[in-house]
Amino acid sequence: MKVTDFKILLDSSAWLAYFLAVNKEIKGFIESEKTQLFTSVISLYEVKKKLIKEKYSRSKVNSVINFMKDSSIIIILNENIAEKAVEESIKHRLHTIDALIYSTAIENGAVLITGDLDFKDLKDVKILK
Repeated sequence: MKVTDFKILLDSSAWLAYFLAVNKEIKGFIESEKTQLFTSVISLYEVKKKLIKEKYSRSKVNSVINFMKDSSIIIILNENIAEKAVEESIKHRLHTIDALIYSTAIENGAVLITGDLDFKDLKDVKILK
């Protein structure tokens, strides 16, 4: 495990922005030696589903998923995250999946990196441009 200055949780949109090269800013987060990367298990599902629906080859899909697993700590949902998500969903009017992702970041002391404007104005969220 690398010594880091900054913990970030990448959501599906951030990972897809990196893999599809639609955002240059995300590259700095993922490839930095100063960041510790986290990914919710939900994002593994969402990224894999998107790539399969877009008809990427099985080898490309596996390569992307393996990269995500190798480059970040995969966070599995637990009761603390689920209960926190209820509060965040009601407080910020977030959809269930967004609340689970946001709560995963909070529970791990990480900044959420996303391209999703549903997280606009929330604490410890960086929206990619």
